Amino acid sequence: MFEIGDSITREALATGRRSEVTTSAETITIAITLPDGDVQHFERPAAGSVADWRVTALTSTYGGAAFDEPAGQAGEGLEVLAQSKSPEPCTAPHELPRGTDVTLVTPPDRSSSLRLFGTVQGGATDPFTGDRLAMVLWGGVGQPRAHKPAELAIVD
Repeated sequence: MFEIGDSITREALATGRRSEVTTSAETITIAITLPDGDVQHFERPAAGSVADWRVTALTSTYGGAAFDEPAGQAGEGLEVLAQSKSPEPCTAPHELPRGTDVTLVTPPDRSSSLRLFGTVQGGATDPFTGDRLAMVLWGGVGQPRAHKPAELAIVD
Protein backbone atom coordinates (compact mmCIF):
# COMPACT_ATOMS: atom_id res chain seq x y z
CA MET A 1 0.00 0.00 0.00
CA PHE A 2 1.39 3.40 -1.01
CA GLU A 3 1.53 5.94 1.80
CA ILE A 4 2.28 9.54 0.85
CA GLY A 5 3.77 10.31 4.26
CA ASP A 6 6.25 7.44 3.99
CA SER A 7 7.24 8.57 0.49
CA ILE A 8 7.71 12.22 1.53
CA THR A 9 9.76 11.16 4.57
CA ARG A 10 12.05 8.85 2.60
CA GLU A 11 12.68 11.52 -0.03
CA ALA A 12 13.50 14.15 2.61
CA LEU A 13 15.89 11.80 4.45
CA ALA A 14 17.61 10.79 1.21
CA THR A 15 18.04 14.25 -0.35
CA GLY A 16 17.98 16.67 2.57
CA ARG A 17 20.98 18.99 2.94
CA ARG A 18 20.69 19.77 6.63
CA SER A 19 18.27 19.34 9.48
CA GLU A 20 17.27 21.00 12.70
CA VAL A 21 15.67 19.25 15.66
CA THR A 22 13.72 21.19 18.28
CA THR A 23 12.06 19.79 21.37
CA SER A 24 9.50 21.02 23.84
CA ALA A 25 7.62 19.35 26.66
CA GLU A 26 4.90 18.37 24.17
CA THR A 27 6.60 17.70 20.80
CA ILE A 28 9.79 16.86 18.93
CA THR A 29 10.03 18.65 15.58
CA ILE A 30 12.45 18.04 12.71
CA ALA A 31 12.90 20.49 9.84
CA ILE A 32 14.82 19.08 6.84
CA THR A 33 16.06 21.52 4.18
CA LEU A 34 15.65 20.03 0.72
CA PRO A 35 17.98 20.65 -2.27
CA ASP A 36 15.66 23.33 -3.73
CA GLY A 37 15.62 25.26 -0.43
CA ASP A 38 12.15 24.13 0.64
CA VAL A 39 11.85 22.87 4.22
CA GLN A 40 9.91 19.72 5.10
CA HIS A 41 8.65 19.51 8.69
CA PHE A 42 7.93 16.43 10.81
CA GLU A 43 6.77 16.04 14.39
CA ARG A 44 5.77 13.55 17.05
CA PRO A 45 4.65 13.83 20.67
CA ALA A 46 7.60 14.02 23.07
CA ALA A 47 6.25 10.98 24.90
CA GLY A 48 5.56 9.18 21.60
CA SER A 49 7.44 6.53 19.66
CA VAL A 50 8.70 5.83 16.13
CA ALA A 51 5.14 5.05 15.00
CA ASP A 52 3.95 8.55 15.99
CA TRP A 53 6.01 10.59 13.48
CA ARG A 54 3.87 12.69 11.13
CA VAL A 55 4.58 14.81 8.06
CA THR A 56 3.23 18.25 9.01
CA ALA A 57 4.19 21.03 6.58
CA LEU A 58 6.30 22.02 3.61
CA THR A 59 7.48 25.63 3.59
CA SER A 60 8.78 27.31 0.46
CA THR A 61 9.59 30.79 -0.81
CA TYR A 62 6.65 30.27 -3.18
CA GLY A 63 4.16 29.16 -0.53
CA GLY A 64 3.87 25.76 1.05
CA ALA A 65 1.61 22.88 1.86
CA ALA A 66 0.05 21.50 5.01
CA PHE A 67 0.10 17.77 5.67
CA ASP A 68 -1.13 15.49 8.40
CA GLU A 69 0.18 12.15 7.20
CA PRO A 70 1.89 9.35 9.12
CA ALA A 71 5.59 9.00 8.26
CA GLY A 72 5.17 5.21 8.07
CA GLN A 73 8.22 2.95 8.27
CA ALA A 74 10.47 5.88 7.36
CA GLY A 75 9.71 7.21 10.84
CA GLU A 76 12.59 5.01 12.00
CA GLY A 77 14.98 7.29 10.10
CA LEU A 78 13.41 10.35 11.71
CA GLU A 79 13.81 8.79 15.14
CA VAL A 80 17.52 8.11 14.57
CA LEU A 81 17.96 11.64 13.21
CA ALA A 82 16.21 13.13 16.25
CA GLN A 83 18.40 11.11 18.61
CA SER A 84 21.60 11.98 16.75
CA LYS A 85 20.81 15.71 16.92
CA SER A 86 19.98 15.61 20.63
CA PRO A 87 22.12 17.83 22.87
CA GLU A 88 23.51 14.87 24.86
CA PRO A 89 26.99 13.83 23.71
CA CYS A 90 27.29 10.41 22.11
CA THR A 91 28.58 7.79 24.51
CA ALA A 92 29.26 5.13 21.88
CA PRO A 93 32.41 3.28 22.97
CA HIS A 94 34.03 3.46 19.52
CA GLU A 95 33.66 7.20 19.00
CA LEU A 96 36.92 8.95 18.22
CA PRO A 97 37.46 12.19 20.17
CA ARG A 98 37.22 15.47 18.27
CA GLY A 99 40.65 16.66 17.15
CA THR A 100 42.11 13.14 16.79
CA ASP A 101 44.50 12.84 13.84
CA VAL A 102 43.65 9.80 11.69
CA THR A 103 44.46 8.00 8.46
CA LEU A 104 42.70 5.24 6.58
CA VAL A 105 43.38 1.69 7.79
CA THR A 106 43.52 0.50 4.18
CA PRO A 107 45.89 2.72 2.20
CA PRO A 108 45.15 3.70 -1.42
CA ASP A 109 45.48 0.85 -3.96
CA ARG A 110 48.19 2.50 -6.03
CA SER A 111 51.68 2.70 -4.58
CA SER A 112 52.08 6.14 -6.16
CA SER A 113 49.09 7.52 -4.21
CA LEU A 114 49.72 9.62 -1.14
CA ARG A 115 48.42 8.45 2.22
CA LEU A 116 45.65 10.73 3.46
CA PHE A 117 45.77 12.32 6.89
CA GLY A 118 42.79 14.01 8.48
CA THR A 119 41.30 15.26 11.72
CA VAL A 120 38.11 14.05 13.40
CA GLN A 121 35.64 16.96 13.49
CA GLY A 122 32.89 15.16 15.38
CA GLY A 123 30.47 12.26 15.15
CA ALA A 124 27.28 11.45 13.31
CA THR A 125 24.66 8.74 13.17
CA ASP A 126 23.54 7.15 9.91
CA PRO A 127 19.77 7.86 9.88
CA PHE A 128 18.98 4.54 8.21
CA THR A 129 21.29 2.04 9.94
CA GLY A 130 21.93 3.81 13.24
CA ASP A 131 25.69 3.26 12.78
CA ARG A 132 27.94 5.74 14.58
CA LEU A 133 30.25 7.52 12.16
CA ALA A 134 33.29 9.73 12.58
CA MET A 135 33.27 12.97 10.58
CA VAL A 136 36.80 13.46 9.24
CA LEU A 137 38.16 16.56 7.54
CA TRP A 138 40.84 15.43 5.09
CA GLY A 139 43.56 17.78 3.86
CA GLY A 140 42.44 19.55 0.69
CA VAL A 141 38.77 18.59 1.11
CA GLY A 142 36.31 21.35 2.00
CA GLN A 143 33.73 19.27 3.88
CA PRO A 144 34.13 16.53 6.51
CA ARG A 145 33.43 13.01 5.23
CA ALA A 146 31.69 10.24 7.21
CA HIS A 147 33.63 7.06 8.00
CA LYS A 148 33.00 4.03 10.17
CA PRO A 149 35.55 4.11 13.01
CA ALA A 150 36.87 0.69 11.90
CA GLU A 151 38.04 2.31 8.63
CA LEU A 152 40.32 4.73 10.52
CA ALA A 153 43.61 4.42 12.40
CA ILE A 154 44.85 6.96 14.94
CA VAL A 155 48.07 8.70 13.91
CA ASP A 156 50.65 8.99 16.68
